[in-house]
Amino acid sequence: MTALLALEALDSGRCELTTMVTAQNDCRDGMSDDSSTSGLLPGMELSMRDLLYCALLQSANEACNIIGRYLGGSISGFVEQMNQKSGGPRLHEHALCEHQRPPRRGGTTAPPTTSRLFSAQRSITRSSARSSTARAISRRTPR
Repeated sequence: MTALLALEALDSGRCELTTMVTAQNDCRDGMSDDSSTSGLLPGMELSMRDLLYCALLQSANEACNIIGRYLGGSISGFVEQMNQKSGGPRLHEHALCEHQRPPRRGGTTAPPTTSRLFSAQRSITRSSARSSTARAISRRTPR
């Protein structure tokens, strides 16, 4: 969902792949010790292109936090944007509270919710495939 909203922001002109974003002090908030990471730390300055590479290729949770804070003004503001977006693929009953980790071990997801999540993932994949920015990124390797 983070990548989809970032791609939409890029395609709409709200930001560019060359937009430089500074990692804020909260970029690692909510991450567990075993979170997937690229080793990004507060104060680092990265382009939106590099952040997307980190998020998409390394599943870097702190990159998602940095992107989310930049696009939403805060992590909670970005979560609100994700909740608004999730209403499209019929996920309005499933409020998103985090953008970086799956349900905790031992947690369960009801089958109807799981079905809606898979449907949303297909929708997100189709939307991303139509994104000119996503196509451009997929044709290049990171610098």
